[in-house]
Amino acid sequence: MLYMICNCCIKVNAQIPSVDSSTNSTAIIRIEQSLMDAIAFGDTTLWSKYLDKDFFIVTEDGTRFIKKSFLESFQPLPKGFTGNIKIVQPKVIFHDNIAVIAYVADENEWVYGQHLHTTYGTLNTYYKNDTSWTMLASEIYEIPQLPPPIKAPAATLKQYCGKYQMNNTISCTVSYERDTLFIQKKNA
Repeated sequence: MLYMICNCCIKVNAQIPSVDSSTNSTAIIRIEQSLMDAIAFGDTTLWSKYLDKDFFIVTEDGTRFIKKSFLESFQPLPKGFTGNIKIVQPKVIFHDNIAVIAYVADENEWVYGQHLHTTYGTLNTYYKNDTSWTMLASEIYEIPQLPPPIKAPAATLKQYCGKYQMNNTISCTVSYERDTLFIQKKNA
């Protein structure tokens, strides 16, 4: 894939001069937000417009798609679902007519009234042809979110103290100190 990106960059670079980064950063962020807005509706119109014929994506679950199969995977949100994705913390860098944008896709979804919130790291590579930007590649990964810590009563935590036999040869001891449970393995 790196060869494909480099080869494309060399070909495109020979045809188009450098770009103004301020104006083009705004344009790329606007494109990205419009693409995110189209997801909930399963609308592939803008995606088709901005994706290169050789577009390649690795999604948050590791699935790899080319343009055709990626666009075929689009579906509107089911009945009872609503949602949106906002682009936050965008960073765009340029090298001649190549742009790479990294941002957090801040997704809020409501499933039968239940609010779900997820964030995804997104890294997209564009090149400029004539006056338009075209996306060549994308990688998305879910940003893990740990649940907020909860404070359990000391009496509840102390109920877990003791010795536990993990198997025939390994045991562990759970102890309580300063509002925290500790585990120590033996024969591990």
